Amino acid sequence: MVLQQDIKVPIWGMADPGETVTVSLAGQTKITKGAADGKWRVNLDPLQTAEGLVLTVQGSKKIEVKDVLVGEVWLGAGQSNMVGRINDYKGRDEGSKKALAAGPFPGLRLFNQETGRWTEATPTTVGNFSALLFHFGAGLLSELKRPVGLMVGAVSGTPSGYWFTEDMYLADESAQAAVKEFAKTYDLNLALEKYDIQLADWKKKAEAARAAGQNPGIEPDRPLPPGGSKAELGHLYKKHILPMVPYGIRGVLWDQGEGGTGITGLDQYHAMGASSKAGVIRGVVISRSSTCKSQWWRHSVGFGRCHHKECQPVCRFASSGAASRVGRTEGDVPEDSDLSEHGHGQQH
Repeated sequence: MVLQQDIKVPIWGMADPGETVTVSLAGQTKITKGAADGKWRVNLDPLQTAEGLVLTVQGSKKIEVKDVLVGEVWLGAGQSNMVGRINDYKGRDEGSKKALAAGPFPGLRLFNQETGRWTEATPTTVGNFSALLFHFGAGLLSELKRPVGLMVGAVSGTPSGYWFTEDMYLADESAQAAVKEFAKTYDLNLALEKYDIQLADWKKKAEAARAAGQNPGIEPDRPLPPGGSKAELGHLYKKHILPMVPYGIRGVLWDQGEGGTGITGLDQYHAMGASSKAGVIRGVVISRSSTCKSQWWRHSVGFGRCHHKECQPVCRFASSGAASRVGRTEGDVPEDSDLSEHGHGQQH
């Protein structure tokens, strides 16, 4: 496990209602009790860089988490280029080959959301991990000489609108204003007429393609009214981000853009603004769309930028020096910088 340094670190879990829970780490002891629903949480005081610590949680049972590190924790989110694994690139990317050959990486830990466990980054374990996030983390480890923990919540080909909830979207005045402005010149009836023509043409070509044993391609999406979405807003956030809240982190490395926003009339700029204000995205944004002309970040941290045509080799971002700028942000991170503002982390 890697805990974020220089901030209050949330530790939480479940206990019997009223049960006393004592949490100890690095000379600190915090005591609380299980609430009526059994939930409990404490915040450890800010920690400094460390390795080999033991986290103890004592209730009716005692739990010890050994080999706890304190350093930099980053979450990687977005779509396919964040999902892409080291094994997917190493055969055609010299940077990945060299990076793997430099392992193991005792100060670099990878969090598996499916198992809920941290593992040390080795040439074996890192193969199925996000290539982009790994190179970013390896750059931080090399530059800062402190432990680095990496967490991933990403899904290929997904719109940004699925990564923040409807409440977050509706609460953002700028996003709402952008959709209202779009609606002034948007003719849904005309869009539907064009859609009917496109759909008829697609069906004809799809039938011919199937007859020839070929892929018919993707069926055109039916136009929606301004602000409409064909899927539930935030369903990916709930599945892939919320389970990690409120784990204390330094920031988010975000790679998305080609999938659009999934919300009619909402551009990427305002979608990312809504995410940032809601606390979903903070830290670094890697823009991959011609419509993404800016980076968005919640706190005053360093940032890097990677454009679509420049993203190979996959390690280009980490080797650009952006990683070192991002890591040197101790004074910019508020004490309560965790993922908890809209949602869960170190659970026991």
